[in-house]
Amino acid sequence: MRDNADHLEQAFSRWMKTQRQAFDIMRRAAATDREEDLVEGHRWITRISRLVLDWVVERGDPLRPVLFRCQDEHNKLMADNPDVTYHFCVLDPERTYRLHGRRGGASYLGLTFGSDIFGGNDRLGGTTAQYDLDSFDLPADGDFEVTLGGPATAGNHVELPPDTAHLAIRETFHDRGTQQPASMAVDLLDPVDPPRLDTDSFARSLDRAGNFMLTIVNMCLQTYEKTGLLVNQMAGASGESHAEKDQGEISGHSNAEMHYVGGRFRLEPGKALEIRIPPVKNPFTYWGLTLLSPWLESYDYRYRTVSMNDRQASRDPDGGWTMVLADTDPGRPNWLDAGGRSEGMMLLRWVKVTDPPLPECRLVDL
Repeated sequence: MRDNADHLEQAFSRWMKTQRQAFDIMRRAAATDREEDLVEGHRWITRISRLVLDWVVERGDPLRPVLFRCQDEHNKLMADNPDVTYHFCVLDPERTYRLHGRRGGASYLGLTFGSDIFGGNDRLGGTTAQYDLDSFDLPADGDFEVTLGGPATAGNHVELPPDTAHLAIRETFHDRGTQQPASMAVDLLDPVDPPRLDTDSFARSLDRAGNFMLTIVNMCLQTYEKTGLLVNQMAGASGESHAEKDQGEISGHSNAEMHYVGGRFRLEPGKALEIRIPPVKNPFTYWGLTLLSPWLESYDYRYRTVSMNDRQASRDPDGGWTMVLADTDPGRPNWLDAGGRSEGMMLLRWVKVTDPPLPECRLVDL
């Protein structure tokens, strides 16, 4: 009993040390010379701590899978999109599962299967398979069922590659007020005994939570630092290219049917940033532009317009779109509210696009 208690105490001490390491990394970040960024950075560390405990310790058992909503206005991870409901579930590729529910009315439901992201920085792998739920045979009433893993079935089936460890679903809306959300669950089809908590498994889950926390913190700060090379301009690549790099980064777990374009905005007194998206030649499913903090959290979309998509934005005469990013109302359509901030990140996501135009950015007078 004493050995187990010591083991648990050591694991808990490592977890507490990890939180301090994450805090110290945040404090050393260049962006913390602005008071509001600094306060949000402290809150960000508490949020990430809560998030990884929930994901890894509470819901990290592939034998008792839970498909849960993993992000909201209080839990934000790696450049969240206010138009997306994020669902997450851990899996074991040697097991068989059933994904089932009712599709709802979202514009897109992307299923991204990925390798382990909790184990540390040695090899996080990346996306192992990508599907659009609408590519399966869905009944007219919207109810669906897809078998995950195991032998192929006569109905909808996904073969799980050997290194698959989780399923992430991005449910993307143009208008949450009119589009009905999906109702979904994942069940394990193999019988297992009820769980019992033991010392080794709990200590291991705490260590994995700590690994995940440090990975998130470092990845967010590295990503924001890179945007310093793109001030008041944007560049990017497809999610498929991120996944194909397989360089041991969380970015490798990108949705392969998305295209990501990002940069940093930096406003001057009396100026606004005009962001023009030229017309798109071929059909696409969605684009959405989101303003983000240096911690890669969307700004509080409950109170300010910090994101906009292709149906919310009014069009230019030529069919394109022009947003105006400013800290005060510019009196023009498509205002993205910086909330008094002079600097932050902007990220544009496209879904199922073949020819995404590069946004044109320029500072203009208010």
